[in-house]
Amino acid sequence: MTPGYHDNARRDVLPWLPSTAKRCFDLGCGTGGTLNLLKDKYPDVWLSGVEIDEGSAQKARSAGHEIWCGDADKFNFTAHFEQGSLDLILCLDVLEHLVDPWSVVKKLSPLLRKGGKLITSLPNIRYHKLIKSLLVDGDFTYTDEGLMDRTHLRFFVRKTAEQLVTCGGLNIKSIASASPIKTNGLKGIANRLLGGRLNDLLTLQYMLVAEQN
Repeated sequence: MTPGYHDNARRDVLPWLPSTAKRCFDLGCGTGGTLNLLKDKYPDVWLSGVEIDEGSAQKARSAGHEIWCGDADKFNFTAHFEQGSLDLILCLDVLEHLVDPWSVVKKLSPLLRKGGKLITSLPNIRYHKLIKSLLVDGDFTYTDEGLMDRTHLRFFVRKTAEQLVTCGGLNIKSIASASPIKTNGLKGIANRLLGGRLNDLLTLQYMLVAEQN
């Protein structure tokens, strides 16, 4: 994992955030960079998170957020949150690192109020560069970050990403590339000519928004 990883603020989530939120939770919050973005967006918001690294958790606490240090796979969410008590849950670049992300999503989903949102980012193993590495280069080498981060335990394509975020009973509201390609570039033009058939191959990471009924 590269230096500064826990300090990253996920600004790419901003277009998917709901217009209002009072109680928010960030799973794998690092030093609280993304929580600080939420603080800037929402007035009088209560912010919380879970972070496995104690040093990062302490930095997030110093900003005034309620942070617990723990392993998401083992964390007792119901001991800290009532059912239907949260407006927004973020799981950004975290579920793929867990042993059982399905169990975690099933525990988190009931914590959302009606209309509450779960926003998740997940890497797409069907990305064209990885397919080339496999089919052409015969390579499946782990790296310090990115799609082949050596700490990834689970891998997803669009279909299985959707199954993950809905396994707790939530409904998909939107799914898109976290970093859309340029529509006027060569890849974008080719994708348009093919009626969007290259969408999944050109998506490095999905941003999924699911909602509590």
